[in-house]
Amino acid sequence: MAQHNHTIRIAAKSELEALKKLEALQTLADNITAENLKLLADKSKTVGINAKIQLFKSYI
Repeated sequence: MAQHNHTIRIAAKSELEALKKLEALQTLADNITAENLKLLADKSKTVGINAKIQLFKSYI
């Protein structure tokens, strides 16, 4: 599959946190379809989503 380079802005408290987010985003982009990434992006706007992920992360 062709690869394309794009620049993104990542909100983070430190450079280390930004690098961790970048690495996670790259992994998601490599392994999940565009449709499912869109679904995750839409669901990520839900209030309290981080708490829900922490609660159910053992099931993922």
